[in-house]
Amino acid sequence: MGSAHGAGAFILVIFVLIMLPTEALHIWILFPLYGIYKGMSEGTLRAYLATLAPPERKATAFGVYHTVVGLMLLPASVVAGYLWDNVGPEATFLYGSGMSALAAVIFVIFRPGKG
Repeated sequence: MGSAHGAGAFILVIFVLIMLPTEALHIWILFPLYGIYKGMSEGTLRAYLATLAPPERKATAFGVYHTVVGLMLLPASVVAGYLWDNVGPEATFLYGSGMSALAAVIFVIFRPGKG
């Protein structure tokens, strides 16, 4: 679906589905779907990254990408843990949804080849 209809549309649908659950059963149903999304999107993200980098810099681009992802996971996990323990699970998911929406807006504004 990522290449046929555009990765952006696929990711947007997943983000909307993740923001909808209001009961525990919804989470149990949507969590496996998130796993499928993650498995399908990882290849799409890597393919997209490969199109952005010149051939002689692909390895560097992948290294920088994975370094940034790894560095951002630590503070994200700390914030999520704090929210879960001190505010509640709903706040944690709301925070994650908000950050995902912010990332989508930033991507739309600054995406390469926009013209």
